[in-house]
Amino acid sequence: MKMNLLHIITPKHGYRQSVQRLPNAQKMKHLRNRNIALIVFAGGVVLAGADYLVKLQDWSYTQEIMTLGFAGYILMISAAASLLLNMLRVWSADKESWQA
Repeated sequence: MKMNLLHIITPKHGYRQSVQRLPNAQKMKHLRNRNIALIVFAGGVVLAGADYLVKLQDWSYTQEIMTLGFAGYILMISAAASLLLNMLRVWSADKESWQA
């Protein structure tokens, strides 16, 4: 009898039935929030990178670009916090984890 790796990994009794699936509208909301946070994070990286280049090359308008760089750092921190809070909210929706 041939057994492949997939047969060994997958359980014979199926996956947990107690985990409730999110409705399609909630799933799309979570994906939309995650995409917005990733776009904000990427924008923060661009602003912080511009700040770094201005400091490195000693260009003009240094103070204005440094202000934008600080805003980029704030955007990155806010996007990371938003992603983590969204992840915690999704994980806390699983009622089985609270019934220990």
